[in-house]
Amino acid sequence: MVFVVGGGMIGGRVHGTWPGLSEAALDHGDLAGTTDFRSVIGELLVARCGVPASSLAQVFPGFTPRFPGIARTA
Repeated sequence: MVFVVGGGMIGGRVHGTWPGLSEAALDHGDLAGTTDFRSVIGELLVARCGVPASSLAQVFPGFTPRFPGIARTA
C-alpha cells in the first residue's frame, strides 16, 4: 500500500486495480500488489517536482513507469 496525501493529489477515490480474492489472484494468501511504487514516485517527480519524464530512465533504469493518475500538475 502507498499512502499519498497533499493538496496536489487527486483525492476522493482509491487508485489502482482490484486483483480479486480468488486463490489464483492472491500472493501467498495476501492481496497481490498491482501498482509498482516506482510508478507512483515517477508521477510525483514529473507532476509535482518538474522532473522531465524523459529523465525517469536515469532514476529507474530498465523500468517504464505507468502513472496511476494521482497527482495534479504543479
